[in-house]
Amino acid sequence: MTQVRRIRIIIIVMSVTLLALVGLQAYLIYRAYTQQSMQFDQSMREIMDGVKYKVERNHIENKVNQEFRIQEIEKAIRRNIDSMQVVNSGIEQPTMLPAQMSLYTGVSDSENSPALAENNPEMILDRFEGNLTMLRNNPGELRSIFNELIFGYLSYDERDFDTTFLRQEIAREISGRNIDARYEWGIYNSFNKSFIFATTLDNKGLVYSEYQVPLYYRGMKNAVMLSVYFPSQTTYLFGNVSLLLLSSLLITLIIIMLFVVSLRIIFEQKRVGEMKNDLMNNITHELKTPIATISLACQALADKDMSSIESIRENYIRIINAENLRLGKLVENILTSALTEKGEIKLKFKQVNLHERIQELSQSMKIQLEKRNVNLVLQLKAARPYLEADETHITNVVANLLDNAIKYLGSDNPEPRVVIQTYNKPGKIIFSIEDNGIGIPKADQGRIFDKLYRVSTGNVHNVKGYGLGLNYVKQIAEKHNGTIKVYSELGKGSTFTIELPFIQNVGKN
Repeated sequence: MTQVRRIRIIIIVMSVTLLALVGLQAYLIYRAYTQQSMQFDQSMREIMDGVKYKVERNHIENKVNQEFRIQEIEKAIRRNIDSMQVVNSGIEQPTMLPAQMSLYTGVSDSENSPALAENNPEMILDRFEGNLTMLRNNPGELRSIFNELIFGYLSYDERDFDTTFLRQEIAREISGRNIDARYEWGIYNSFNKSFIFATTLDNKGLVYSEYQVPLYYRGMKNAVMLSVYFPSQTTYLFGNVSLLLLSSLLITLIIIMLFVVSLRIIFEQKRVGEMKNDLMNNITHELKTPIATISLACQALADKDMSSIESIRENYIRIINAENLRLGKLVENILTSALTEKGEIKLKFKQVNLHERIQELSQSMKIQLEKRNVNLVLQLKAARPYLEADETHITNVVANLLDNAIKYLGSDNPEPRVVIQTYNKPGKIIFSIEDNGIGIPKADQGRIFDKLYRVSTGNVHNVKGYGLGLNYVKQIAEKHNGTIKVYSELGKGSTFTIELPFIQNVGKN
């Protein structure tokens, strides 16, 4: 199984697992919300039934207290008895209706005749008192009579509604269930949807609320509905599961972040692996050339005829020495990069004249510059060129940047040109190398200082390099409390600029 296939399988498995976890968290939150909603609905149904019972009981008690007082009943009976006696004396008085007599005395209409009343006025009182005794001893009969009275008094008038009592009972019931959501309430006629009282102008919300109970009614068309409406019910219910919701979101975000980081690490490792392979290929290619050259030179020197000629022998020795130095430089670059990455590199700071290092490097690379027909321009304008630096590593920084500028001038450049410039600004010395070469794509400019990274040109061997130089330059600049920047345009060239602190108490050299 190839590495790409393994990575693809890992990504698919991780993605499916992540989606499953997110789905599970969403399901748990939904179940918690649904449970809260069901509990809320059950509590509100019980609240509405409780308020309905208390309101109707209060309404009936008020009416009964107003119209059915025992004292009034006794007075009425006494008045009727007196009336009967007055009638017997020849004075005409108003008489009770049969239904009234029946209610008070318990005698039938036939028995409740004026003749009977005239002859036995005390009988009515005796029967009334007897019926009261019977009702006290027969609760079922008493309940039946009062049911008739209650249903007869479940009529309503707008003046009958005690809104203060309603408000207090609703608030008491809701607070008793630990519901602290904002609510509105009202009472309206279910037949014409006309409101008798409401705490809000949002009548539609009250009419279509889930939490309604009928109060006093004579048939369903005339029912008076008590309605309670929660404008922010959904927000309130989500607030009740906010802890679960927030913890689930936090866990999900952490998992997603870990997933993203894992993917980045996987792709970064894949990229590093590919770059290491490219590095090994480049190093192998670079090693093969000097090894082959040294091998050929040694074979030539082994030939007695060839080695007997002094000029030829010296030429082969020079070739062997040059290739040996090339191999040594390659090994040194790799070792230096490894030491720099581990933080084990030792810097030996001393006063260094940057202008002298640049001029010496220009002379040492003169042959290379002439071979490529490069016009090297030095604009050393810094009045204070002295640094507190490691001379070897600062020299290597300049050499790496100059070597890169020469290598990436392009083979078809008619006028290859490199400009090295220095100048001062407060507390700093600015050192830049500018070329008119092939330039660097913007997509690669942010990564050229990464270790092993090389700008792709379609052929890894068309420009010799290992992806180590610019990473080394950046690390050395930072260890000297400096910075490095790049400005480049594709096809127009690049400029690398380093800012380093200079020594204040040393004058111009």
